[in-house]
Amino acid sequence: KRFNRRFLWDALAHLADYMFAHKTNEVPLNCVFDKLSQDELQAIESEDLLFFREWNRKEVVIFTYDLLAGYLISKKLFEQCDDKDNFVRKFNGEWKESLTIMSDNGNRLHPLFDDILYCLFILSFEVYGFWIHTKGSKAFNRIVFNSVLGIPTDVAHKDKTLIRSYVSTLFKEKEVSYNDFYGPWLVENHPLNFSFIDELITPMTISERDLSWSTFVMNEYRIGHLNHFINSFEKNCLDRNYNAIRRNLGVTFLLWLLTSNCHKLRNDATRLLFLFGNNYPEELESLLNKAFEINDPYVIERILAVAYGCSLCMYGGNDNQRNIVVSIAKKVTHAMFSKDSTYSNCHWLINDYAIHIVKLAARISDTFSKEVDWSRVKITTHISKDAIFKWNEVEDFRDPIRMDFSNYTLGTLIPNGSGYANPPLKKKARSYLYNRVAELGWSESMFTKLDNSIGGLNYHYNRHNDLNKIDRFGKKYSWIAYYELAGILDANGMLNSDYMYYRSIWPDIDPTFPECPIEDVLQFSHHIDEDNHIQDWLNDD
Repeated sequence: KRFNRRFLWDALAHLADYMFAHKTNEVPLNCVFDKLSQDELQAIESEDLLFFREWNRKEVVIFTYDLLAGYLISKKLFEQCDDKDNFVRKFNGEWKESLTIMSDNGNRLHPLFDDILYCLFILSFEVYGFWIHTKGSKAFNRIVFNSVLGIPTDVAHKDKTLIRSYVSTLFKEKEVSYNDFYGPWLVENHPLNFSFIDELITPMTISERDLSWSTFVMNEYRIGHLNHFINSFEKNCLDRNYNAIRRNLGVTFLLWLLTSNCHKLRNDATRLLFLFGNNYPEELESLLNKAFEINDPYVIERILAVAYGCSLCMYGGNDNQRNIVVSIAKKVTHAMFSKDSTYSNCHWLINDYAIHIVKLAARISDTFSKEVDWSRVKITTHISKDAIFKWNEVEDFRDPIRMDFSNYTLGTLIPNGSGYANPPLKKKARSYLYNRVAELGWSESMFTKLDNSIGGLNYHYNRHNDLNKIDRFGKKYSWIAYYELAGILDANGMLNSDYMYYRSIWPDIDPTFPECPIEDVLQFSHHIDEDNHIQDWLNDD
């Protein structure tokens, strides 16, 4: 016997009504037979929508999918309302009571609470918009959040401001985390795409951001969750037909990966931004604008490296490309080397990349060169040599700056300060490092446990191979302070300039990201007699 769709719907709705009215997720078999014959029930069961079981010596019928039961109940409730006010009144009144079961131990929730609310929210959001303005319990808030992810993007976009305000509160109170936003990150116009994450993390202090965002990134990178994004972005950023909004969301994501303490991830993100800049050079200025607003020097350092690398590539290009180089240089000059500068940092690498961008543009445009006040194109600092001599002296090391950094790394900046040599300037410089690391937000109470766990991870890597290394956050802040100290010393003519054995400062990337040359033995094979083996030829004096 065949049954039509209307019969199936009515039969299932009957079971759902019972579950809501009796605050349960199962229906006694004898109650089912009040409405359905055995043949009809078996026909529904054959569709895998229901299953039977014996529970406490009682036969019951249960929906195979709780979400289907939740949808049937919520649809029935929703159809009882003819406007938003009526819906909200019923939701806050009789429905809320029906979803709560009184027990001796207090209130507990209907077994289908999650599924009913989830579907009820989706149905109401699509018709009435996002109407929830106050938080509820953690369970309630989580269902609201999941419902926002479940509604169509065009529906959610209409209430972008309200949704973001509500979810921001959940995020600040740690009821949702970065993991929860993976789905809509790159979805065009979704209120919770990565532009929302950008809004959340931009106003944070460096330490707040590292304890949340950078730690999240580190953990995701370690377990391989970022590999797909990195690989797909490299392909998509070269495709001019790829959705521009999705691409720009991806670029913002890459920019925020630059805060990372994972060496390889930070380098990969920089390389992808370089590829993006080479393919869309007209976007470099907006990328710089964004980076100049971020308080973490790790970001602007690498974005300036990207801008310099792209500028070098465009230097020998067409007129449009060379004009872009000049435009980038004007942006950098105004931000860093003018009387109205909006960005100031004595970080040696930041200034080095910026200075080279300006010098490169001056070789392209005489007009630009004449506009620049070259007396300002240098590292500037309010700290004088006299002020340096008044710094306190620190004899030895302590967390987060450990022995090798305190002696060998710091010593490269100080004249006669290499190794364990400890001249007065090195002691004063050590004092600056500790003070600056504290200003950046590092403290034992906040970071020691996390940093110790990161230190343990590095046993998995070769100590002489920094490529896969993950720095402690104390080490990250030490590097920021180190390059700022280098800038202060350089500006005051106190930087170690003895290059006999090593340079005191070195960039950690080539900003043009050249491809590694491939050695091909065939390129010199014509020098070898046909009768000789190549190894014999190599060994021949």
